[in-house]
Amino acid sequence: MFVKVCGITQKEYIDWAVELGFDAIGVVFYPKSKRFVDKDKGIELAEYSRGKISTVAVGIIYEEIKDVKDYFDYYQISEYMVDKKLIYSIEEKPDKEANLYIFDKSKGGGIFSEIPEWFYEIKHKTIIAGGLNAKNVVDLVKTYSPFGVDVSSGVEITPGVKSKELMRDFIKNLK
Repeated sequence: MFVKVCGITQKEYIDWAVELGFDAIGVVFYPKSKRFVDKDKGIELAEYSRGKISTVAVGIIYEEIKDVKDYFDYYQISEYMVDKKLIYSIEEKPDKEANLYIFDKSKGGGIFSEIPEWFYEIKHKTIIAGGLNAKNVVDLVKTYSPFGVDVSSGVEITPGVKSKELMRDFIKNLK
């Protein structure tokens, strides 16, 4: 089970993710996000993570991550590109093939809703995000068997402020 914690804004959160056994961290470059970091801070976080944990530059469009993507192991956007580093963010059945997909059913709203039937065709290479927390992630994994899960607000005290205790509770239910 691949487990990513997204919305990383501080080096301390990277240390927690490594210590607790997360597989990857996400750094958000979407300017309207409460977890947004600028280019310099994002590169600093990516370099700090190198050799410790996989990194994902997160945006909506390519323009938001183009200047930083080479510092990260992967990048996650809603625009399709032929690139093995792409995690293709989808909201409906994809019409293009990608190595990995991320499906955020909450559309960034933090409230998880049901998975559509087409998900089962690609679940072996899809990460589920949106409204996940320590209380609902186990049932989600048992029910849908995704490749992985992605948590952000479910391990925060307030938007952008991670809690080591909430991160610990989330990961211990999965590993």
